Amino acid sequence: MTDLLIRNLNAGLKKKLEISARKHRRNLSDEAKRLLDAALVEGSPAKPLGAALAEHFKGLGPVDFNIPRVVEQDPPPDFE
Repeated sequence: MTDLLIRNLNAGLKKKLEISARKHRRNLSDEAKRLLDAALVEGSPAKPLGAALAEHFKGLGPVDFNIPRVVEQDPPPDFE
């Protein structure tokens, strides 16, 4: 096994890594290794954008946008 040192890591990125590690019950090093391994898998196609968005928002349930219905109106008066 070899070691890897990452210098000047953004504090926000480190915090995200810590949160992800805690969520998956891993230590920081194991989570970083898992993420690197998953990112560098060759031949695995990227998830289509629509599928990724659907997966990301699946817990929100249906959304009501309250778009008002368009009501046909009389044409404006013609003064000619």
